[in-house]
Amino acid sequence: MKKKELRNFKKLTTSTIKSEFENLDFTIFLVQPQGPINIGLIARVMKNFGVQNLLIFHPECKISSVARKFSMHGLDLLQKARIINDNSQNKSDRLKSLKNIFDEFDYVIGTSSKKTRYGNVKRTTYYVNELDFTLFKSSHGKIAVVFGREDKGLFNAELKLCDFVIKIPVTDDYPALNLSHAVTITLSQFFLKTRIVQKGDIITSTRSNREFLYREVEKILNTLNYEKNAKDDVIQALKNILGRSFSSLKEVNLLISLFSAINKKKK
Repeated sequence: MKKKELRNFKKLTTSTIKSEFENLDFTIFLVQPQGPINIGLIARVMKNFGVQNLLIFHPECKISSVARKFSMHGLDLLQKARIINDNSQNKSDRLKSLKNIFDEFDYVIGTSSKKTRYGNVKRTTYYVNELDFTLFKSSHGKIAVVFGREDKGLFNAELKLCDFVIKIPVTDDYPALNLSHAVTITLSQFFLKTRIVQKGDIITSTRSNREFLYREVEKILNTLNYEKNAKDDVIQALKNILGRSFSSLKEVNLLISLFSAINKKKK
């Protein structure tokens, strides 16, 4: 590719939403979070994965300067977060408040780190990587992903209000993840499922570039008096390596520059 073509090369976006998922509108829903650092980190990771809506139900901490500090470029999401303080002393009343908010969404996905148990159907879970959003057929899709308290998670009564429950596959030795880490892993999986992910503006090498490189390497092998079979094997090995890696134009050009310089030097 010529320099002029390189200058005119338009950078590719690293990801675009798949057309069938453009209707999905995710909300990260935190129930009684206890730490401002986690809240800030969650706003930050939401920015990383393009999720715009944060809802915080009855936080047990102040959304302080600490949260704002850790939100980094997700500060705008934190500032516009919907914060609902429910002062009900009665657990039943608070549960009703939660249900009323859940009713605003088309789907409510609960989360849990606990094992699925035969006798507890409320905690029958699906792994986050098993979700299939293509099954969601709607002109608009408001989906809440609900995360519980750092120390206790979501209670059974709260999970019962969810449409279904997901968990992240981890070892049995220590299944409980930090809240912000759990949100990060979940959003990463959603991102991969709903977007076309590209590498950006990396330009792959062309066949003519690679053939030029092989000729430069062959000149060196001839100088070193390689036998034909051995020479052919070296060239083939190089072709295998560059072919499997989908080598970039920049990488091949650097190798061409190196081997061309060696050939000029030996003259």
